[in-house]
Amino acid sequence: GQGQFGEAEQLFSQLARVGSLRQIPQAYLYQGIARLATISASDVQGARQQRLRAVSSFQNALRFDAAIALPAGYQKYARDLAEARQTL
Repeated sequence: GQGQFGEAEQLFSQLARVGSLRQIPQAYLYQGIARLATISASDVQGARQQRLRAVSSFQNALRFDAAIALPAGYQKYARDLAEARQTL
């Protein structure tokens, strides 16, 4: 559930800080996915902030790898990645 994605967000944040250059874009991408996955529909203000943080993570991934794409099974976040691409 949500706890696993919370742990994943922390893990990917750490990986982004200490990972190799090749791993950094992937770490930011998964950090964004984890942030989107933990959004609670009942917390409108928190959801807005979490979504902005996710788009920011995607932008960081794109800074390292402009051609980065979502992994299989995560296409529901394509709109957020596209927004990150447009606003970068």
